[in-house]
Amino acid sequence: MEPDVSEQLAHAANYLASGNIVVPDKICRDILDIDPTNIVALNILAIVAIHAGRRSDAIDHFRHVLRLAPSFGPAERNLRQLEAMPDQVPPPHTVDGRRFLLIKAWGFGFWADVTQVLGALLLAEITGRIPVTHWGKNSLFTDGSERDAFTTFFEPVSTYTVDGLAAMKDADFFPAKWRHDNLRQDDNAKWEGDFSRLGTLDYLSRPETIAVADFYTGVI
Repeated sequence: MEPDVSEQLAHAANYLASGNIVVPDKICRDILDIDPTNIVALNILAIVAIHAGRRSDAIDHFRHVLRLAPSFGPAERNLRQLEAMPDQVPPPHTVDGRRFLLIKAWGFGFWADVTQVLGALLLAEITGRIPVTHWGKNSLFTDGSERDAFTTFFEPVSTYTVDGLAAMKDADFFPAKWRHDNLRQDDNAKWEGDFSRLGTLDYLSRPETIAVADFYTGVI
């Protein structure tokens, strides 16, 4: 039996409390597809937007909630606090004016890996980053060498390589589990542990020079 809306919202709130913003975003958008006036779902989406560094989106969501329910206290308090805070967006960290998204292999079927690349290419475009692929030894389609298996089937998506990124000594990384010396590592806290299972929302407002997408990032 499908969980009712109150259960779904409780799950969304629990995930949000644990620091996961991707799951509550999906739950609440699914609820709003059916009921666009659900003020709890809209309020959670506003909090997700705050965590994703999207202050203007959060303000829009809170104001929408208050148009629907002027006496909804949580949205009123959150909006008041948010409007009182300065809109401080950290400046991007660059190397020669450039930032990058390293797209690692998903490690499953061929078209799953391709879809991962396509989704991450869209993320790179949205965030103004240069995409760099690396299908490493966890790819099912590697020839056993150190080369990027993606280029066995497709033209490179840019002129940069994983080794070129690793050589950028002034670069910093998101998420923090990545460093200059482990960019070739496969399945680095991919499923469990700090910075595992990150989704696209986590990347939207990050200032770091090099972001690494190692969890499935579909176009949808």
